Amino acid sequence: MSSITGDDLILLLTEQSLYHSQNGEKWKVSPKTLKWSNITPKEMRKFLGLIILIGQVRKENIRGYWSTDPTMSTLIFPRTVSKNHFESIWQAWHFSDSQQTQDSGWLPKI
Repeated sequence: MSSITGDDLILLLTEQSLYHSQNGEKWKVSPKTLKWSNITPKEMRKFLGLIILIGQVRKENIRGYWSTDPTMSTLIFPRTVSKNHFESIWQAWHFSDSQQTQDSGWLPKI
């Protein structure tokens, strides 16, 4: 990933995980939900790499990438990051500041 993206872009994408901190109280919490911690640039690189692989390896649904069935498994996914952590990053990755007021105008909504 580092040869494709620069450190500034990775930092920007990492910072966009602020959606969880702004809306954490709205999230459904299950026993398997990991305690949230801010995403690091290293985790963001892994996350982006897996997103690229998802485009190359087709599965029926997102959870299929972490399947333990030997006939369906793609080992790089569970070896890179847990399914629950991937899903928590996926949910927290957001490109809009949810804290903006109504007076901010229409431009931030684009």
